[in-house]
Amino acid sequence: MQEEKEKLKKDTGIRQYRDEILGLGQDKDQMLRLQHYRDRMLGLTENRSVPRHEKLNMWSIKEGNENILRLDEYMNELAKLQETREEMLKMQREGLMRLQQDREEMLKMQQDGLLKLQRDREEIMHLQEELLAALQQGTSSEEKLQKTMQEMLKLQEDTDKIFQEQQNHMLTFQKDRDDMERNQQEGLLNMRQNEFFQLVKKKNKENLCTSLNLQRKERTEDNNQLHSFSTTESDSINENEIKSNDKPNVLETKKIEQEKKPTFDQPEEQKQGNLEFRREKPSLVKSHTMSIDKRNFGMDVVRSIAVILVLSIHFFLYNGYYALPQIGIKVWLVDWARSFFFVGVPLFLMITGFLRGTKKPTLSYYLGIIPILLTWAIVTVICILFKIYYLDIHQSTILWIADIFNYTGATYSWYIEMYIGIFLLCPFLNRITEHMDKKQFRILLGTMIALTFLPTLTNRWGGKELNLNILPDYWMSLYPFTYYFIGSYIRKFSVKLSFRKGILGALFFAMIKGSILYYTANGGIFVERIGDGYSDIFVAGTSICLFLAFYDLKTENRDLKRVFYHISKVSLAIYLVSWIFDRILYAMMFPYFSIDTYIWCYFIFVPTSFFCSLLTATVIERVVQWIYHNSLNMAVFLKNKRKTSAKRG
Repeated sequence: MQEEKEKLKKDTGIRQYRDEILGLGQDKDQMLRLQHYRDRMLGLTENRSVPRHEKLNMWSIKEGNENILRLDEYMNELAKLQETREEMLKMQREGLMRLQQDREEMLKMQQDGLLKLQRDREEIMHLQEELLAALQQGTSSEEKLQKTMQEMLKLQEDTDKIFQEQQNHMLTFQKDRDDMERNQQEGLLNMRQNEFFQLVKKKNKENLCTSLNLQRKERTEDNNQLHSFSTTESDSINENEIKSNDKPNVLETKKIEQEKKPTFDQPEEQKQGNLEFRREKPSLVKSHTMSIDKRNFGMDVVRSIAVILVLSIHFFLYNGYYALPQIGIKVWLVDWARSFFFVGVPLFLMITGFLRGTKKPTLSYYLGIIPILLTWAIVTVICILFKIYYLDIHQSTILWIADIFNYTGATYSWYIEMYIGIFLLCPFLNRITEHMDKKQFRILLGTMIALTFLPTLTNRWGGKELNLNILPDYWMSLYPFTYYFIGSYIRKFSVKLSFRKGILGALFFAMIKGSILYYTANGGIFVERIGDGYSDIFVAGTSICLFLAFYDLKTENRDLKRVFYHISKVSLAIYLVSWIFDRILYAMMFPYFSIDTYIWCYFIFVPTSFFCSLLTATVIERVVQWIYHNSLNMAVFLKNKRKTSAKRG
């Protein structure tokens, strides 16, 4: 009996534990229903006469094991519920982390917006202070006030726009986050597909390149020299910058792709014959003429302005300006104009530094001087014929030959003598500045300016009696290198200056130089006591401001691009041949020169000289290009012919 009671107690404890797990112990009705169900299972409801302990003993024997199995099932279900709960908690933690990251991003964006608003507010306050200062000083014009108010309104509109963008971003942020999670799996699938396709494409490309390399090797060797001839044909006056050097021509790309396609339907002997025929056929030299859309329009404008300024400064050589007494406001204005026109040659030197600042000492680079020398030689012959038949100058043939090699056959060809030296030294000057950072380059420019420009300002005080040399003036003749380094610096570090500031700066330096010329003359004729030609610090300032104002100009007008491109291309020939028309035109107008006729004389004779020189230079340029290209084609043809003969022999 004692054992049966213990079993009953044990079974009752098991049932209670089960009820607690299932949450049934707290409901009295459920307990009664379970007790009734238990009694019915034990047979207590059918036979009341059977002792209770015997029925319990039967239930213990028959159903004990089943209850234990049920309890195990309940425990397994409980473990599964626990795992499900842990997974839900993990997902909640991940969601909280994502929400925290999103919140941090929103806070960062809000901080950026606040910083931008603060900067805009400071700019508005700064503009207001400038407006108040201008009103107090009484120097601001109505146009400046309107512009300032427009800037303030624009800043206010930008501020409102930022607020609107933040609101829109808050509305779309939730949507973007949901889309990001939805698209993440799709993006992963697409990425795997793209990787597979790229791998297949790369493998096919490697196989194709391997099959074509052997066939293209000999042809590439034959064409290397031809391409080196044609890629660098230009000079400091005819060269320009291509904005997108890495973009191939569409037609050439298609042609190369067609050549790369293997022709499996041809026999091997016929393929070799076709390759040999293509190697023997001389190919045409590529023209150095660049596409209008790919050219740097600003550099064409600067070069065109430079050649016009050179013709303008020659205006003062033939009109008696240097013998004119420096008296009166009109003379002062003429001095100012002369100082502004004097920057033509410095602009050409800065263009050379800008365009040739990355050249290397290669054979193809040095071959680029051939068109320059051809232009100079043709213009020199024309000038000598002009001297003989128009000016009636006669001398022996030896003296004419001496004039050619003395660079006096064409009177304005002194620039060619200087430019040849710069052209040969360009690659080595570039090696000096190739690895310089901005600070080191500035130190170099400061040193060159102190040696070449500043002595003209510091060493001219005290008159001839004192002859002060505050700075050494021994290196003043190196001014071409200073202008070259300035152009290279602008190219390397992309120096920017607005068009308005550049023009005003150039006029300011020209006004100072003209005023110095006028007041130092002291009523006498022209004398340059402060400053010395192109080494003048004020000439350098005018040149730099004018260069920065125009060098990065852009336009979509193709007709305007063509006009400046053509002037830029023939600017060297214009400069050299203009001496002939200067001698003809200024001899005709010399009797009409006076201080009162300077303006209308300039606007008549300088444009006339320019257009006559432009037409003549166009003809000269075509002759030069014809000679140059046919010479290169002939050289390549002879070289290929020798190679073919050697292979056949």
